[in-house]
Amino acid sequence: MSSRKIKIMFDASFIDLDSTIYETNRLVEAMRKIFLDAGVSDDDFEESKDKAICPKDNYFDYTFENQFFNLREKGYALPDDVIQKLHDLLKVNYVASGAKDLLEFLKDNSNKMILLSGGNSDFQRKKLISSGLENFFNEIHFVHGNKEEIVRQKIGAGKSLFVNDSLRENFIISKSFPNVVVLSRVNPMKPRTDYLNSGLPFFENLIDIQKYVEQQIQ
Repeated sequence: MSSRKIKIMFDASFIDLDSTIYETNRLVEAMRKIFLDAGVSDDDFEESKDKAICPKDNYFDYTFENQFFNLREKGYALPDDVIQKLHDLLKVNYVASGAKDLLEFLKDNSNKMILLSGGNSDFQRKKLISSGLENFFNEIHFVHGNKEEIVRQKIGAGKSLFVNDSLRENFIISKSFPNVVVLSRVNPMKPRTDYLNSGLPFFENLIDIQKYVEQQIQ
């Protein structure tokens, strides 16, 4: 990748964390093994995870503790060391392939780099720090929802970029802000057909996102 500085293309680049620059699917599979080894069924793992992620409509607040206590409420006598095993996963680097190159490239071509991630702020920050990517960003925002409010506050009159896996959020940004280029990173835990039918540009990996943006500059 060239380090040559080209003209600034974006007023701001908004980058999501989970399933975008952080391989959340790998974390989830490691979590699944810990819970299943403790006697939790796969169905109950999924149900308790989803409830912990989004305890009410479009309000994101996952923590290991939330899922742990959801399962205890279902009658599972989980040992306390499950929590420590889960937190040990945050020492693992689940950074997505191509993330550092993409962020370096965008940093060269953006006035501001903004991490915009939905979820519990303490939990999200631990994942970000484990990835080693925090220093690429001028601003870091962890929100429970309504990413569009941060975008509204931070965009300028020029073009901005929004890279994210959630099609629901991407539709909102695309519709609300015509000067924001919205690119979808395919979440491997979601149906690929959703992205095919979305009408938005979508990419299987970050390397292809970088190639696409480079082509827009040339």
